[in-house]
This record gives sequence, structure tokens and C-alpha cells, in this order.
Amino acid sequence: MFKKKIVSSCRAEWVANLHKVAYPVISAAASGKLKDNLPLGKYEKLRGVAYLESIGRTVAGLAPWLELSEGEIENEEERTLHFEYRELVRKAMANSVNKESPDYCVWNKTGSYLLPDQPIVDAAYFASAIIKAPRELWEKQPLDVQKNILTAFEQALLMRPSRSNWLMFTALIEACKYKLTGICDLMRIDFALVKHNDWYKGDGAYGDGNEFAWDYYNSYVIHPMLDEVRRVMSGLIDRHLITRIEPRIKRYAEVLERLIAPDGSYPFIGRSITYRMAAFHVLSYCAYHDMLPAALKPGQVRCALDKVIKKAFSATTLFDADGFLTKGLYGKQEGLTNPYTNTGSLYICLLIFLPLGLSPKNVFWTSPDADTTWEKIWSGKDMSPDNALRERKNQNQIE
Repeated sequence: MFKKKIVSSCRAEWVANLHKVAYPVISAAASGKLKDNLPLGKYEKLRGVAYLESIGRTVAGLAPWLELSEGEIENEEERTLHFEYRELVRKAMANSVNKESPDYCVWNKTGSYLLPDQPIVDAAYFASAIIKAPRELWEKQPLDVQKNILTAFEQALLMRPSRSNWLMFTALIEACKYKLTGICDLMRIDFALVKHNDWYKGDGAYGDGNEFAWDYYNSYVIHPMLDEVRRVMSGLIDRHLITRIEPRIKRYAEVLERLIAPDGSYPFIGRSITYRMAAFHVLSYCAYHDMLPAALKPGQVRCALDKVIKKAFSATTLFDADGFLTKGLYGKQEGLTNPYTNTGSLYICLLIFLPLGLSPKNVFWTSPDADTTWEKIWSGKDMSPDNALRERKNQNQIE
């Protein structure tokens, strides 16, 4: 069943590529074989965090597609995959929080208060998946699995995040807890939003803490998690903190689209570059939530993202012999890794596929192909000038 070729179309190609990346992780995790199969170096195995990284990041990318109603999917082969993945993902998530499973993940290394550690990051991606797909990934889980998930979150929240983008991980877990139970630590959410507002540098970009760095963390983490918290907690958060989130993420989406070259390549900048297509998480996120800036039409964004996906998949060394992702930006380039990078880290790239959560009848999929901004400008087309996002000081207004 999983060997079938999906009928050619842009959406079908996205589904096929999603499946090619996600299946080795999810199938192994659903059968309790992830720790046997995930390729890791000796040090990566000793740290023990790669397994939660691979599951959390994979399900965060799959979640919108899983939540899409079966009746919305017209293609029979996509519908078959969709049905099978729902079961596999629920099993994978259940195993990751079940202490009796061989694939039980490290949510807290000691079970007590700790300084910042990796599990808090991927507990947040796990939480993000539930927020995006509450019907499929929460309501359809047995009660014991739901209890285990909440226990895992509590274990992760014993860790103190660093004063950086990591504040958004605790905030998102708390927001997920609120969505599921009506209870959370609102102060941790409020603190994360206050600090990120303080760290805003202008024109759609936040600092990662006080400092600004040229990397893609505004897309990997900051903007999407700020907006996801806003969506869940809007009735309980000071409106002056949340009303600026949407204009800022839209501006950042606009900038990201302009970085995409006609061949799908984009600037090699900053740390965690081996997260590949996740550099465009914000663009996919805004398309999925129907909040693209006025300058970007859905068909144009689809074509831009499709170029990025095609470029990544054109690398002959993107996967190892067992189908797992290799470390690199364009294929296998292990020299690009950071000390914290492991094979599980790489599955954050699946976040580019969030628009698969939109119906095939949505304008994102049905609108005609359109040139990217790069293509328009460098083919000589006349356009309006680019304008920075300017905010009035000490007022909740944006020019």
C-alpha cells in the first residue's frame, strides 16, 4: 500500500514527499522500533533526546493533514495514506509517553527540576501537534494515553527554559494544557509574550533573547509559536501583547517569500541550517491559517514553497539507505551540523507541509500558478516598492 505511486499533481507530490520523509519515523515509532531503527551516533544515543525530537517534530508537521476531514480528500491514494497515518501517529505518540514501551521517550532526565534541556523543545512540538489536530491526536486517544501525555508535559515543565526562543516552548506547552484541561500557568505564557515583545527588533524580526542573529529561528520557532499561543489564549492575554503578533508574522512571511530563488534555493545563513525546509515554516503557517499578507496570493506562495520542496528533494543524498534523512542542507553535508544536531532534529523540515491541512478545493491548491516575487522583479515586471513594517512607539498601532 505504501509503495503505490500517487497521481501526479502539486498536492499529490507534496503528499508523496511528506510520506517519504515521515514514514520511516512514524512506522518505527508506532511499532515500538524507533530506538532500534533511528540512525544515531554514539554520543547522540547517550543523550537520549533524539527519539522525542523525531516524533515531536514529525507529528507537528503531519498534524494539519491528519485533522483534515476524510470527506475533503478526493484522491483515493491520498485518502488511503491519510487513514493509515492517523492510526500510526496515535500509536507513535502513545508509545512515546508509555513507560512500558521500548520507545518511551526522555521527557525529563531526572524527573526533578532541571536547567534548560532538549526535551522541553520537543514536548512543545508534540503539544503543537495536539493543538493543530485535537480531534485526531487527543480526542481519539484512550484515556490512559491522554493521562500519560499530560504527565509527560508536567515532567518537561519541571525544566527552566533559557531566556531566548525557549520561552516559547514552555508557553506553548502551557497553552496546550489549557486547551485540553482548562488549567495552565498563565504567568509562564505572559512572561514569554512580554519578553518577546521586548526583544522585537523591528520590521517583522525578533531577537533570540536580547541579541539578534541572522538565522531562521523567527521561522523555526518564534513567530509560529507566538501566533499559536495567541490563538489558544487570546481571551486571557493582554490585548496589547497579542494584537501586534499577526502584523509582524505577515511581514516576516513576506520577507521569506522574497528569499526564494527561481530554482528553490535560498540564503545559507545562521545556525540549524540542516533544518532545511523549516526555514519557511512561517510562510506555510500563514498559508494554512489564511493569513498571508496582501502582497502574497495563495497560488504564488504555493509555487514558491513547491520550488523549495523540489530543490530539497532533488539532492541525491537527502536520505540514507534506510530512508532516514541525512544531515545537511542540500543532501548530505555533515559539516553543516551544530553540536546539538542529531537525526531526530532534522524532521522539523516537515513543517513546510502544513498547507496539506487545507482542503484540495481551497484556493491555495486550485489557484493558477504564479511567479514568485523574485521572478517578477528579475524578469523586469514593474511592481510597487517594498515597505518596512513600522510601529508607533508606545501605542498599539501599526503604520
